[in-house]
Amino acid sequence: MQSGHDKSLKLIHLCGAAGVLVCVVTFFSLSSANHERRAQEVKALELSLQQDQDHRLALLEARETQATLYAKHATALKDTGAPPPDVSFETYIEMIAKAASRNELQIIRHIPLDSQAYPGLIVRQFTIEVAGTFGNLMEFLRITEAMNCWADISHFKIDKPVGLAGDRSRIQSALLTFALFSSDSERFRGGT
Repeated sequence: MQSGHDKSLKLIHLCGAAGVLVCVVTFFSLSSANHERRAQEVKALELSLQQDQDHRLALLEARETQATLYAKHATALKDTGAPPPDVSFETYIEMIAKAASRNELQIIRHIPLDSQAYPGLIVRQFTIEVAGTFGNLMEFLRITEAMNCWADISHFKIDKPVGLAGDRSRIQSALLTFALFSSDSERFRGGT
């Protein structure tokens, strides 16, 4: 027959075993939830990396297109001695506005800047501020760089995004300064 002391020891062993079992079950359930959360974070990071890679490829494509346009315009300048036919300032603003609209960007403002005249050349500058997602801003930049006219983005600044970190739909604003080149035919021909 068992003594009261033996029964107490068995009860203590049973309670200890039950406590260990509860601790093990709790540990595995918490680590399983933690594992699921980390798996979701990894998937989100993989998606973000893929989107960044897509944007990088789009920018590389834009750079190639810009190099091709540069070569084309350099040949035109060499052949004629003047920039290609003029694109009016208003037409260029309209082209930019349409590119922004197609990329779901909001035009916040545009500011005409001073023009500069050189022998045979006029450089008109203006700043435009747009707002949208980072992907849309990069596509807008690619499209404006590939436009078939003598223009250059001389300044580009993107502000910090507004919204929660990791949210791909966060809104950012960008400030772009464009220089539009056109021929000054009177000056080019030697006139005043």
